[in-house]
Amino acid sequence: GPRRLFICRHAERVDVTFGKQWISLSFDSNGFYTRRNLNMPREIPKRKGGPGDFAKDSPITEMGVYQAKLTGEGMREQGIRLSHVFCSPALRCVQTADAILKGLQETNVKIKIENGMFEWLAWFQGSFPPPFMTPSELVKFGMQVDASYKSQVSLQDLKPTETHLEFYKRMVNLTKLLLKIVGPG
Repeated sequence: GPRRLFICRHAERVDVTFGKQWISLSFDSNGFYTRRNLNMPREIPKRKGGPGDFAKDSPITEMGVYQAKLTGEGMREQGIRLSHVFCSPALRCVQTADAILKGLQETNVKIKIENGMFEWLAWFQGSFPPPFMTPSELVKFGMQVDASYKSQVSLQDLKPTETHLEFYKRMVNLTKLLLKIVGPG
């Protein structure tokens, strides 16, 4: 049949749900994580910058994982299969895509981290780029990430001062490029 493109946003974020103080409440001075609420992640990935890096690159909640997995299950029940998954480098987005793939029971499809899919940069507060986890760190945490994929857009190519219009153009141009790369059907 015809090619279909699915676009989704990330699931519920820990920092939005529990506030910025979740890091100081959940990590001790040695960086050991303690789950303080049943909706907080069961486990947290290790990252080279330590727990402080989660302030700029938050994980999703357990409810977020559950909702994303249910989304994948619903897609599977409708007979939807995925051949390619491209994802923002933000941890919340990778975790959402991974949970959708688990719900779909798609074990052979790997998530391709595409820097150009990161949010409109005016929404991002702080220095750019944020301390994203590497594909290797994500794989080590158990995410279905294609560690060999090379992003079509470098983080240095993203302009922190982009306008709404520039953001929309970035998304349109990137979508066209990725559709060309994956080819028909």
